[in-house]
Amino acid sequence: MRERLRHPDARPPNRAKLSIENPHTCKHCETEQLLLQVERPVVFCWDCNHRGAGKRAESGEYVCTNCGRHLSAAGDESLLYSATLGHTISQAADTARFGCELYRWITAKTARYISSVTKNWDAPEVMEAIVAHCRYETTGLSSVAPPQDGRCVLHFRLVYDGAASVEIRKGPLFLGSMVAWATTDDPASKYILSRPYERDVKSIKSIQFIKNCFLTCMERHSWCRTDQIGHLALGRKVDEVLPPERVGLTDIPTRLIDVGTMDAPTLRLVETADNNGALKQAVSVAGFMALSYCWGGDQPAKLLKEKVADYKRSIHSAALTPTLRDAVWVARMIGSRYLWIDSLCIHQDDLDGQGNNPDKALEITRMSSYYGCATITLCAASAERAVNGFLGRREDARFEAGPVRMRLKFKDNGTVIGQVYLLEELDPPPIEPTTTRGWTLQESLLSRRILIFSRRQVYWSCLNSFGGCGGNIANLTDRTIPGIQSLVDGIYPAGSLIDQPTWAQWGVIVKDYTERKLGRDGDKLWAVSALAQHIFAMSQKRGEDPVYAAGLLVDWSNPGTWLPQLLWYPETEMSRRPSVYRAPSWSWASIEGPARIPSWRSGLAEYATVVSWESELQLQTAPYGALTGGHLVLEARVQPMAAVEGLAAISWGDWGKSNQTDNRYDSGPWGKDEGSEGRWALVLLPDCSEDMKTIEASLNSGRAQSSEPLLVGMLELTTGQLIGVSGIIVIPEVDNGGDRVYKRIGSFQLRAGLQAGGRPGSSVFKFFGGADTVVHKIV
Repeated sequence: MRERLRHPDARPPNRAKLSIENPHTCKHCETEQLLLQVERPVVFCWDCNHRGAGKRAESGEYVCTNCGRHLSAAGDESLLYSATLGHTISQAADTARFGCELYRWITAKTARYISSVTKNWDAPEVMEAIVAHCRYETTGLSSVAPPQDGRCVLHFRLVYDGAASVEIRKGPLFLGSMVAWATTDDPASKYILSRPYERDVKSIKSIQFIKNCFLTCMERHSWCRTDQIGHLALGRKVDEVLPPERVGLTDIPTRLIDVGTMDAPTLRLVETADNNGALKQAVSVAGFMALSYCWGGDQPAKLLKEKVADYKRSIHSAALTPTLRDAVWVARMIGSRYLWIDSLCIHQDDLDGQGNNPDKALEITRMSSYYGCATITLCAASAERAVNGFLGRREDARFEAGPVRMRLKFKDNGTVIGQVYLLEELDPPPIEPTTTRGWTLQESLLSRRILIFSRRQVYWSCLNSFGGCGGNIANLTDRTIPGIQSLVDGIYPAGSLIDQPTWAQWGVIVKDYTERKLGRDGDKLWAVSALAQHIFAMSQKRGEDPVYAAGLLVDWSNPGTWLPQLLWYPETEMSRRPSVYRAPSWSWASIEGPARIPSWRSGLAEYATVVSWESELQLQTAPYGALTGGHLVLEARVQPMAAVEGLAAISWGDWGKSNQTDNRYDSGPWGKDEGSEGRWALVLLPDCSEDMKTIEASLNSGRAQSSEPLLVGMLELTTGQLIGVSGIIVIPEVDNGGDRVYKRIGSFQLRAGLQAGGRPGSSVFKFFGGADTVVHKIV
């Protein structure tokens, strides 16, 4: 027995072939059964004064058993799942050897954690007690009432019910979890709403799922008709059918693709200003779809000046890339007549002779309206390039364990309900190609409704709800705020962030955006400009006084919000500065690579004040777009780096990633270096490898120089166990006018640990407290 637990047998040779269509079943696991207990809480009906449990109507609503009045979802039933497996720990090991998939998984988990049961589990008498008195149990809890999603997660435990012993732990040992799925045609599907993935995204089931989600949203979701700025003040859903949605005339794109219908599949470019605005009126009523996708290279069919007349007559479907053809098919299938595609609706060659594209610049400024007011955004998430398409059949799911078929019974009377499938997935959710590209972030965040063709299947995400055509959450489930942003990482509407402060929302956006790639370095600020415009408007709606400065979002009415924005930091040593100017050095947009903005807290001592700033826009009509220059005038307490060398242990920040986003001081790139009252820790974090060499050269020189880096104190540091000051590192330069200016090359923390004797008011604070306040111009 000990040997079997030390060395659990490998997976059965045929387990790789297991699927929902071909699940594991054998004489051992067939004897097991999952029991369901339905608990219906006592509720009170205000109409008829009846007190008791409600019931399910044919419509699926939970109603009063006496008068039929609709009751709150809070009064719906809770579903309790349980099972006590019939095999002992010894029998489980034997059964696993003979190929039982369920007990293979259980035995492997037991082998991994058995040492937690007792320190002396190898001892014969202890092993005998474990074999004699341990049993396996599983429990789960779910609900099919909104906003619950009907997901059934079963937790397996090893329970010891023998006589109390100091040698053996008394509490149960958690082994792991499996989820339960049911097929649509099985009676068990009434209680377990998780379904197998629908791999054919063109199947009747997939199309019906899309149409049902779309119809429900259009008829019932009042949130999804808002601009994502203030929708929390509105009703979430309504009982009656909403009137038809209308697109505002000013929000309709300049150009659209008329895809016709399935019966009359025409394809042509239309300019919405034609026909004296009659077309705009038609689009306002019919709505339009916007496509979010990866170009992945040049497009064979794109809007050029010389092609406008031809495209307005007809566009040959064969000339389009597969992704664009697939988008046209989806639009026709769900009845969307008008489709917006950037490559076909924005001029790609309308140059003004100076390398600029006025039409593209204008259209980019309207992206917030295009995606924000589109009836639905079609996200071709699975296609790495436009030539790949996104309607192909998906690969079959792979499982770490199962699927194991098991009977589901009512606990109270033993009636068999149906069959369920227990499983543990092998693969995590795949990374979708569109979530690695910079432009596509704002396309999803600005959208109200998103139809996602992922690498697994089709998903739906709107301001109110989300769901998948299969998987653990296969029904349209109400969104909770805060809660899950999306079933597909990186693709969700900005409305899921709306409960957070404005600065926190912008921090999430910068984090996600800077992890993505752009085809052109010059698009860094362009590709997030529509989102910046959106967050700016939200800040105004909240009564703030927002300032957008080269990628930084500040509340001018609260000057303290400037300093955390200036304290952004890179997440990796692989960051680099682009060869062509993109943004001033004090902006995260000046580097290529992941960047983070620390959280803001009021009440901290401030060592710097922003006196003024200026951004030189590439186009005056695009205040959130690309820049040709910019500077910041900072009044701050400054010390040369040489002044701290004899007082502090100097170290480089560790770029190791951390899951903590609100506390960057105790982990992540700052490591855990601590100082003390007499010996501080100076932790340096260069903005890129080139800046690291500059700082290193200064440290190695051993003497003060005119070009020596300066430590600019910003904010008091009193987080966790650390006390000190945080700030940025700048180096002097001479600009074209001959004036001395400064350039940011990194950030720092000068700190002492509480455990090492540091405290508020200690010398680490006095280092900057006694410094002169000077004015620096940073470019």
